[in-house]
Amino acid sequence: GVLELTLTGGEPMARPDFEAIYKHAVTSGFLTTVFTNGTYITVKWIEIFKEFPPSMIEISYHGTKKKTFN
Repeated sequence: GVLELTLTGGEPMARPDFEAIYKHAVTSGFLTTVFTNGTYITVKWIEIFKEFPPSMIEISYHGTKKKTFN
């Protein structure tokens, strides 16, 4: 009965096996969200996301000062 899956961490894309986990989740029919800080998104990953589209990509960002910390 699970429909949605969020892949998060730490930084999930830092895992050496993340590509296999991600593709398996998407091709299994899960509405897959990737929660990342965005530092591992490369041209390779853009191509993978185009071929195996996620339901959503959430990018967190945090500043070092109170004014920019979200």
